Amino acid sequence: VHKVLDLFAGTGVGVGCRNLGVEEYGVEVWDAAVKSRDAAGMTTPYRDAWDIDVAESLGFDTLWASPPCQTFSTAGSGSGRKALTDVVTAIRQGRYRNPDLLKKLADEVGDARTALVLIPLAYVWRFRPGYVVFEQVTPVLPVWMETAKVMRDLGYSVWTGIRDAADYGVPQNRKRSY
Repeated sequence: VHKVLDLFAGTGVGVGCRNLGVEEYGVEVWDAAVKSRDAAGMTTPYRDAWDIDVAESLGFDTLWASPPCQTFSTAGSGSGRKALTDVVTAIRQGRYRNPDLLKKLADEVGDARTALVLIPLAYVWRFRPGYVVFEQVTPVLPVWMETAKVMRDLGYSVWTGIRDAADYGVPQNRKRSY
């Protein structure tokens, strides 16, 4: 049985996992989403993705992460898009190896949500799950491409690119980088 650790969970991946008979552990900070997860009988073992040590006991083999997109989205303020060079540089510097260094990145770029785009790589570095999916708005693709280089060095086979949910039966255009 697969065990999925779903960072920034909401409910969507949890519903998909349930339908597939896969055990899902959601990490979600937003109270309304946690209430929805609770009402649906989903497991939320901890709330904050920064609390990486808590994941030690979960025994997951799959990591799914959809970090907050507001700062990278074209609908948002753009602070994440403006910080893309800083985020890519942080990957090249290996800051994902130490979550405390990622928290400092949050201070440097002025928005904690921007630095959260790298916390999934910190989980990969620490736990080396067998399967990994990162999803985010399209402007994050350069971050995923740099992340892919690190993951290839760790022995992962990696694909990065853009997918549109409409190509998979969803009745809306919703392009995302993976």
